[in-house]
Amino acid sequence: MLNLYDGDNVQEDLDRIRQVSLADGDLLDVFLTQIAESREAIWSLSQRAGEHPDPLFSVKVIECFQQRGFNVSRIRPLRLLSQYRVIVAFDAQNDDFYVLAVVRKKPHDAPAAIDPDSYDYEPDHPLSHRVCDEYDDLGIPRIRLG
Repeated sequence: MLNLYDGDNVQEDLDRIRQVSLADGDLLDVFLTQIAESREAIWSLSQRAGEHPDPLFSVKVIECFQQRGFNVSRIRPLRLLSQYRVIVAFDAQNDDFYVLAVVRKKPHDAPAAIDPDSYDYEPDHPLSHRVCDEYDDLGIPRIRLG
C-alpha cells in the first residue's frame, strides 16, 4: 500500500512560509494532510504525471533529479497555492513517498541568479543539494538510468 511521509525538513519549510504568509503555510499543511489521507491522491502520485481532482494538484517528474538517478517528482497545487511546489521522493521498493521540501516556485521573470527563497529546480541550488542528501539519508534506492 502506498504511503506518504514527511521528511526531516517539511515543518521547517512550512514554518518559513508561515513567516511570510501564515495563511499559505496553514493551507499547505492542510493540503499535504489531504493527500496523505487519500488513497486516490497517493495513487496519482505514483503515476508520475498528470492531475488529481481532490485536492487539485498536478504531479510531474523533475528531470534534473531523474537524470542523476533520484526518483523525485514535484507536486504543484492548483488554485490558491499554485506558486508553491512540493518535492517528493518515491521509494519503489517499499511503496513510500517522502515529502522532502515545500518551496515557493521561482517566478519566470526573476533574475537567473540562485535565490534562497525561491526555487526553479536549479541543480546547484541549496535546496537541490538538501533534497539529494535527504534522499540518500533515507536509504531510497537510486533508479537505474537507461
